[in-house]
Amino acid sequence: MNLVNFSKKNICFIFKEQKDHWKLFIWMFLYSLIPAIWILVRTLVITQYMEANIDTYAQWDYLNIMLEVIQETIVFPLFWWFGKIHIEKREHLNKLREVYLITFFIYFILIIILSLNIGELVNVIGSNQGYEQKIFFTLQLWSKIPEILTSVSTVVILNLKMYKGFLVLLISKLGLSIIFDFTLANNQVFNNSYVGLGVSTLITQTLLFLTSLMLISKAFGFKIFFNVKSFNWNLKKLTFTKIFWLNVLAAFIFSTVNNSFYLFMIAKNMNIVAESDAYWLSNTVIWSWILMIPNVIFAINKSIVSTSNNLDYKKRVVLILEFQLIALISLLLSFAIFIPTYNSFTLFLSNNNSDLSERSWNVFSKLIGFFIFYILATSFNAHFNGEGKNIILAVQAIICNLLTFVPFIILNSINQLIYDVEVIAFMFGFSLFVSWIISMIFIISYLLIEKNKYISNNIKITAY
Repeated sequence: MNLVNFSKKNICFIFKEQKDHWKLFIWMFLYSLIPAIWILVRTLVITQYMEANIDTYAQWDYLNIMLEVIQETIVFPLFWWFGKIHIEKREHLNKLREVYLITFFIYFILIIILSLNIGELVNVIGSNQGYEQKIFFTLQLWSKIPEILTSVSTVVILNLKMYKGFLVLLISKLGLSIIFDFTLANNQVFNNSYVGLGVSTLITQTLLFLTSLMLISKAFGFKIFFNVKSFNWNLKKLTFTKIFWLNVLAAFIFSTVNNSFYLFMIAKNMNIVAESDAYWLSNTVIWSWILMIPNVIFAINKSIVSTSNNLDYKKRVVLILEFQLIALISLLLSFAIFIPTYNSFTLFLSNNNSDLSERSWNVFSKLIGFFIFYILATSFNAHFNGEGKNIILAVQAIICNLLTFVPFIILNSINQLIYDVEVIAFMFGFSLFVSWIISMIFIISYLLIEKNKYISNNIKITAY
């Protein structure tokens, strides 16, 4: 299928016309490296410096999935919505203010509701482990408010190409998390070490958001940014368009469908078979380390697509194929580093708990190959997200999850299938494969439509 006739001009497009975006790579890589280091440090704090069980933190990760629905709903459309944001345009500043305020109020109400029902939420995912640590879960929940606001700031800083801003956030995130984790998460400060861990998270995320806010306000000008009189308080005159709300709704559907099926089919069943700690450890290696560079590449992909004014059909195809190749190469490099060192790395993370390390390898070895499909599918999805085509992602999510999980549900209901670690791991991996197939069908269909538009426009121009 000939989607595009390649030329040297097309192939050089990314590296010539978009070379400024690649300056972000080192900053985005370092900014993504910090959460990985932070998780590494926090894991060491939990396993070696606290009288605690890693199961409790694993339960928090599962609860966090519920919040990802709202987080992805808000953040997904922002790359497209902010686009080429300009600090000299007042309407762009109002856009940012509106997103901050609406995000804050949504999360504030949500966190109140979740905090009042934290015990029941633990039971929802099929486990009573960590139930006594409700204070820790509550503190972690409240830390999500400054965290999501920092995510909004990050999108703006990314689109403004504020390289020094990324460096400041990088240093702040690393320094604050290490300082507060080691000073607060011990029995000398709080009788319950988990309280110290939760307080550490809340303080770190709050200070990090304030840092990001200062960086952005400096770019716009402090007097202009904090001039309350210049803000539009009339709800009827908000800058949000119908297209924006459609993208928000689509992002909500996409995230709700994906996370709901994952929570109840994967996370809950892992709890039931008593492998939540092993699954959490393997996930830490996969999502925080192996997928670190690919996730940076996806962020750059979104930024390029959302800020490009002259992205015609041929350049779009080259962009998609190039990011497919780069993301795949980065994943294979990560495989080469972390698969051979998995045993020693997880022993280090788990304080030489050989049983936990072996059980996590049992999960890891069954899942890791499927992430090749995840990388390829997510690369397609990053392009759709950057173009503001979140409705496509929502439709993909519905089709993928129904095709993947409904057969397993039926087989289990008629006692033809029992959920064990092998079945659960295969079920999740199979969902990644199905997602890739569906994403490929959608991206090819989308490109064929764009090709017809491109040919039609060229014919009109030639005729004129």
